[in-house]
Amino acid sequence: MNSTMLMRITCLMVTLGAAGCAGAGGTPPPPEQRVRPVVAELFGQFDPALVQDPANGRLWMTYSMVDRSAHSRWRVGLRIASSDNGGANWKDHGVLEPLSDVTVGPLAVTRPEPAIGNGARGSWMNETSTLVYDPHPAVPPGQRWKLVWHQALWVDNKPYFASYSWIAIKTAARPEDLAAAPAKRWIGNFLLKPDAYLPSAQAPASGPTTLPLHTLHPELSRCVFAEPALHATRDVLYLALDCQFLGNPVQPYITLFRCSSPCDMNTLSGWKYLGRLTTPADAKAIHRKYKSLGAPALVQQGGETWLLATPVERSFGDDRYDGCLAFRFADLARGQLERVNGKLVVRRSLAGMPGSHHGACASHAALRSGMLYSQLVTREPPEFFRIYRSGVRLP
Repeated sequence: MNSTMLMRITCLMVTLGAAGCAGAGGTPPPPEQRVRPVVAELFGQFDPALVQDPANGRLWMTYSMVDRSAHSRWRVGLRIASSDNGGANWKDHGVLEPLSDVTVGPLAVTRPEPAIGNGARGSWMNETSTLVYDPHPAVPPGQRWKLVWHQALWVDNKPYFASYSWIAIKTAARPEDLAAAPAKRWIGNFLLKPDAYLPSAQAPASGPTTLPLHTLHPELSRCVFAEPALHATRDVLYLALDCQFLGNPVQPYITLFRCSSPCDMNTLSGWKYLGRLTTPADAKAIHRKYKSLGAPALVQQGGETWLLATPVERSFGDDRYDGCLAFRFADLARGQLERVNGKLVVRRSLAGMPGSHHGACASHAALRSGMLYSQLVTREPPEFFRIYRSGVRLP
């Protein structure tokens, strides 16, 4: 995400305004570098997230699936795949959240988001998923596997992040059972409209948002949350979220929370806000062309905990992802990354096609090919989305 909700697959809105799209030409990695986890190609895959089943060592990957839409430029859903050989091959296990074109309205909006009248052409986007296994013995079996993602309404190819988006959740005893589990609203934002719960919204998740994280601290009070990343230890569940702090200008931060296990994920009192992991100033200190860091992933590897993040660059009036950076935690429990003289220490970096929209990375110690990264390919029409093996490993 960038300064006002950069969708990883395509566009952004600036101060709740109109969108522009990133993308440039380039030479793609060789075909053998590509990850092929799906039965049907559609127009692509993006946003991988990885976790290992401790019972059998199997790697599981959730990711965004992208296809054409009758109502928007794209439709985005979620799929799940598994690998028993370190990611060399993947077995498709189907759809977690389907591609969804719907007719909505009338719905109230937060200005300057455009009005939504009766019979409006909408699409519910499901993207930026994170999957975690909670090992605490007291966790009920049906809640051990947790899938969390960003769900947002687009109407006539315009995003309604302020009025109609939230972090959704599913839980199950096994990853294979998540597809049949009900999707529930979990974390909302301070601008979420009550109309989200009306039949006219055609929302794919049910129930009220149960965790008002924006009330925990003044630094969160104007957050529109997106891009969740979960990490579980035996005793603690960690959650990183992109916070678009609405102001003039909008300020994008990566924020971190912790919940002691067995974690009651729906109770505000169980969560502690650890602070802002990254700020716009951190991104500019890495390179003056960067305006923020987004697309967080929390990774345990090499006996250390890491934050993977994607720098966001302003390019020809648009914002685009520009690879991935790895930062090591100096103190995870306190939410502190390694810094020297206040500046974040970049331990690893990777890049895809020069000048293109790419990033949103994933990593795991059991993955043989190093980090995975997402790539928008626009060298010739039609443009499409792919996940690639980078060969870049965390230390």
